[in-house]
Amino acid sequence: MIDTITFDLWNTLIYTSPQDNLKYKNKRIEGFLSVLNKTGRNVSREEIEKAYDKSFELYIPIRDRNEDISTREQVQVILQCLGNPEFQALTEDVLSELEEVLAKAIFSDLPNLVEGSEETLSYLDKKKL
Repeated sequence: MIDTITFDLWNTLIYTSPQDNLKYKNKRIEGFLSVLNKTGRNVSREEIEKAYDKSFELYIPIRDRNEDISTREQVQVILQCLGNPEFQALTEDVLSELEEVLAKAIFSDLPNLVEGSEETLSYLDKKKL
């Protein structure tokens, strides 16, 4: 009897288009801008966008090893890419807000299901393997 079946999520069950990814990016950048400016630190949208883009370049070697980093680590990398030491001394509350900005952007417009994934999961659920 089969006890468990696992699936890779991205590009197996769900996917995002380049347009979706741009929406998520913009939502994250606007969220970072809002949170950081609320703390009294002046930063421009352009600075955050550059840091966001640069952070993705830094993730490439990590992802090439089939690894990932936590949302908190992603926040810290983006803050480092801003290049201003004052962004390294944020409170736990602010860091948590920035984590939430990164993590929840995708919920504004959910990813698409890969064709056939819903039927596959439904079939497996009914089989009660």
